[in-house]
Amino acid sequence: MSVASAASDREQLNAAKAKVTEGMSFREAAALFGISKSRLARYCHGQIHHEKAGRPTILTPGEEKEIVRCCQILATFGCGVTKQDVSLVVKEYLRQKQRDTPFRDGTPGPDWWKGFMKRWPDLCERKAEHLTKKRAEAGTKDTIEQFHSHLKQTLQDYSLLDRPYGDLRSRLWNCDESGMATSVACQKVLAKRGDRCVYDVDGGSGREYITVLYGASAAGERLSPFAVYKGAQLDVNWTLDGPAGTGYTMSSSGWMERPNFTSWFQQMFIPAVKPLLESGPVVLFVDGHYSHETVPLIVEARKHNIILYKLPPNTTPAPAPG
Repeated sequence: MSVASAASDREQLNAAKAKVTEGMSFREAAALFGISKSRLARYCHGQIHHEKAGRPTILTPGEEKEIVRCCQILATFGCGVTKQDVSLVVKEYLRQKQRDTPFRDGTPGPDWWKGFMKRWPDLCERKAEHLTKKRAEAGTKDTIEQFHSHLKQTLQDYSLLDRPYGDLRSRLWNCDESGMATSVACQKVLAKRGDRCVYDVDGGSGREYITVLYGASAAGERLSPFAVYKGAQLDVNWTLDGPAGTGYTMSSSGWMERPNFTSWFQQMFIPAVKPLLESGPVVLFVDGHYSHETVPLIVEARKHNIILYKLPPNTTPAPAPG
C-alpha cells in the first residue's frame, strides 16, 4: 500500500470511528465510508494499527477540501491555479500555522502532489489557452468580449441584473495597486571643484519602494488608500499627514504580498461593503497578481458572499470596472 493510499485509508477509518463515537452503528458507519463492518469494529477496538503504513497527510481532509474548492472557484472566474501556485499556497499556510513538515524548504514536492491529486479525483490539470501577441496588440477584442459574456452570465446567476441599476453599480467594485519609488536616481549637478560630498535633497522618506492599493465602485464610491511600506516594523512618521482613513502595513519588499492583500480585504473592504452584503452579493474585480490567489482570501470571500472576479490578462489599457 502506498503512503498516499494508506493515509487516505486511515482518514476514512478515523472518520467512521468518529461517527461510531457519536452514536452511529458499526453497520451504518461502515456503509457510509465504504469499509467493512468487521474491519471498522477491529479498528475501533484497537486491533488495527497504521503506524508502519506511512506518514499521515500533512493537511487534514478538511484543509485539503478547502484548497480544492478554492482552486475550482478561481478557475471558474478565470484565475487559473497551477501546481506551483498550490505548492506555494500550502507552504504559506503551513508557515502561518507554524506546523512542522517533511518538505524541503517547506514546499510540497512531486510525491505530495501525486497523493493530493489521487485523493481528489474531481480535480484535474488542464492546459490554459494562451493569449497570442497578435491578439494582445489588437486590443484583446476577443478576450474582452468573452469576459463580458462570462461576467453577464455570472451576474445573472447571482440575480444581480434583476436589481435596480443604481444598486447594481454600487455592488461592482474594482481594486488595483500602484507601486512607486520614493527616491529618484542620482543625477549630476554642478558643484565647486574639489567638493567631495554633493547632495540633492528630494522629498522622499528614504524608503526604496511603496505600494498603494485603491478601491472604487462603479457608482463612484472610493475606499481610503492602503499603503505597503518596505520594512519589518511600521514607523509612525510614515503615517503622518496621509489621507483620512488610510491603512498602513509592511512587507519585506514594499510590494503587495498575500498577507497584505488579505488584510486589506478583511479590514477595509469588507467593512466598507457590509451594509450591501446584508441584502445580496458584491463583486470585487482583481487582476492576476499572485497576492489575490490565497486560500484565506477565498474563504473570507465565500463566507461574506463576495464574488472575486479576475480581469482578463493583457487588458491593462482597457477601461476597468469601477
